[in-house]
Amino acid sequence: MKKLLITAVLAISSLAQAEDARIGVHLGSYHFSSDGNNVNPGIYGVVDGWTAGTFYNSKRRQSFYGGYTWESDEWKRLSAAVTLGLITGYGKGATPYPMVIPSIGWRHGLLGKASVLRIMFVPRASHQKSHALHASMEWKF
Repeated sequence: MKKLLITAVLAISSLAQAEDARIGVHLGSYHFSSDGNNVNPGIYGVVDGWTAGTFYNSKRRQSFYGGYTWESDEWKRLSAAVTLGLITGYGKGATPYPMVIPSIGWRHGLLGKASVLRIMFVPRASHQKSHALHASMEWKF
């Protein structure tokens, strides 16, 4: 318990010192075929572009991912981003697969002035049957 508390304090302090830090909650997906699980709860964090997270995927397994996110400047409350990295949970065992996820963020301010609705396009990979659109909510620090 003590180690968990120390880790949480260090993580929060690094978020507070980061130039760009945000936390997001994975909400769900729409798969272009009817065979995927569309309930995909999870959480992620982005600190100065470095991205890590986890969610319950369309294969009904836990996925973990990490990578780097490049995001454009905001224009009329919209921004574009792309995340490149590795993701697990789709193949056998913990085999990581490459991940390229483009997204659009809309700063709407409905849940605080720093809240953003993010819609991601998840391209079909060889081990998946269809493309998907995925929604998340994030809050910038």
